[in-house]
Amino acid sequence: MSTTPMLDRWIQLCTDGAVQVDSRTTAAEGILRHGNGEWIIGYNRFLCECFLDGLALIQDRQYAGVMIQMDNIEDFKFYNTFFERLIKLLIALPMVFDTRKGLKVFMEIPKEDLISSSNAKATQGARTFNVKYYGAIADGRTDNRKAFLRAWMDACDQKGVSIVYIPKGVYMLGSVEFAGPCGGVTMFFMKGDLRAPRGAFLNVETTWLGFRYVDNLIMKGGGTLDGQGQSAWPFNQCHKNNNCQALPISVKFDFVTNSRIKSIRSIHSKNAHFSFFGCTNINISNVELLAPDYSPNTDGIKMGSSSNIRISYSKISTGDDCIAILSDSSNIDISNVYGGPGHGISIGSLGKYTNEKNVNGVSVRKCTLNGTDNGIRIKSWESPISITASNFLFQDIFMYNVRNPIIIDQTYCPHPPCNRQTASHVQIRDVTYRNIFGTSSSEIAVSMQCSKKFPCKNIVMTDIKFGHHGIKKSLKSYCSYVNGRSFGRQYPPPCF
Repeated sequence: MSTTPMLDRWIQLCTDGAVQVDSRTTAAEGILRHGNGEWIIGYNRFLCECFLDGLALIQDRQYAGVMIQMDNIEDFKFYNTFFERLIKLLIALPMVFDTRKGLKVFMEIPKEDLISSSNAKATQGARTFNVKYYGAIADGRTDNRKAFLRAWMDACDQKGVSIVYIPKGVYMLGSVEFAGPCGGVTMFFMKGDLRAPRGAFLNVETTWLGFRYVDNLIMKGGGTLDGQGQSAWPFNQCHKNNNCQALPISVKFDFVTNSRIKSIRSIHSKNAHFSFFGCTNINISNVELLAPDYSPNTDGIKMGSSSNIRISYSKISTGDDCIAILSDSSNIDISNVYGGPGHGISIGSLGKYTNEKNVNGVSVRKCTLNGTDNGIRIKSWESPISITASNFLFQDIFMYNVRNPIIIDQTYCPHPPCNRQTASHVQIRDVTYRNIFGTSSSEIAVSMQCSKKFPCKNIVMTDIKFGHHGIKKSLKSYCSYVNGRSFGRQYPPPCF
């Protein structure tokens, strides 16, 4: 195969003997090199491991894109979906595939998503409210709550489209609530970065930034929300004290409808990054939520009493659930999300509080989980709270080095001892797992511990395949009180 010239600031992955590394050896599986031709990863190794190693080196975003070079079109067809998902979600770079059929460019992410090109019509005639005109100072020290709130109130009063504009710079911002209802479409456009105060509590508030009772909110711009959680995590006592003071959530959306959150980065949240309550018709895309794996209770996105929520093309690396779907949630669609580290994608926990309601209609598709404690999980407490969790689809999910890839836990007790009142009364039914594969770091790759009083019903598993990661024992499945069926390829062997 002829070698395609490397583009400046691109990284290249060559697979399956696609290119000669030196005078003696041709790549057996995968190799990586810089745009200048320097080899940076050893070859003759498992392709996925080679690829993940390379991705780890380029997360600093110093590269403009990734070129994948293969020696035949069949390889291209086989790896297309995997690479499309993993590269885009992990580093958000454009990609070029090179095969004997020629070049193919796809899923290129625009360099700018400001008020231009595709957004021109939507923002035509919009009024802009620049926070600097209201006295905001981008020095990273001055509390800009008053300036931001005045800009919001003026924008919110307008009919049509209004834009709260945050120019480049670092703005310290104390706890503030941006409340509606507003007169039209309100855009919160973050070109700059927002920084929370240091310390555990924000005037005993449970939220840093709140959006409440807003219809047609657009939050975007590429800016970063820095929760400065490092200064607060040591004060988190909620894992051992039920009466603890919760740390502030970075951004809380309450009763927000018909809205979009796009191209926003959140780092070092004190508690959860994004929380949604009572929200409907929300589209979340191209967000990046980051906190260390040791940061407590830093859920990426959690939602309750919400419906028609779509999350796509995002990266969530944090210390708790990447995504948590709680009571009274319905019609949730999650696709093309990269998660890890963290606790995976969870439905629950359920059955803890007396006023809980059913969870129905969750779809998780084309996602990648890397190094998470759990993969896809449904969890409920041992309590008499009776609700139903039903109509879930988990499909086309790749997991790498995940401890509990597929898990249903109806004896959930994160911090023993727990008040085990009775077998869980949460009825789990109509759950489909399809084409889920990767590597498990634990011996039990599939665990379904359902309720003795309300066994899981109509659990369907098709084409499940996991390999070992760091263990020599054969993988196993474990089931209790499950009614289900299995089809296609299954490893470990199914337990029903």
